[in-house]
Amino acid sequence: MDSWESQKILDEVKVHYENTLVVELDIAAREEFKLIEHGLERLWERLSRSQVQEAPEETGEVVPDSVEKEAVVSSESSEEADSARQKASMLSYDLNKMPDENEYPYGGMSPDTKNAWHLSM
Repeated sequence: MDSWESQKILDEVKVHYENTLVVELDIAAREEFKLIEHGLERLWERLSRSQVQEAPEETGEVVPDSVEKEAVVSSESSEEADSARQKASMLSYDLNKMPDENEYPYGGMSPDTKNAWHLSM
């Protein structure tokens, strides 16, 4: 909504209410509330992303490797098999290695800069 439409709406509201100052304050308060709400949503998204990206503490527990590529690819059409192979290669991650010892298929992107979306592909 551009400022001309906002002014037009404000003018129409002023016609219906005698106390224009109250109307203007109410509109300003609503706009301020929307800005605060939007800012809080952005802050919440950033906090959520940073919590997802934080690496959990090392427990020293040895766990089995991730699923092998062959186990993921089934006897589907070649296009679906290629897609499954690509996803399997993106998900191969040796849990017995430290994060900096694993190879990442993200063009040199470190595990700190990846987010959960990359891992869900």
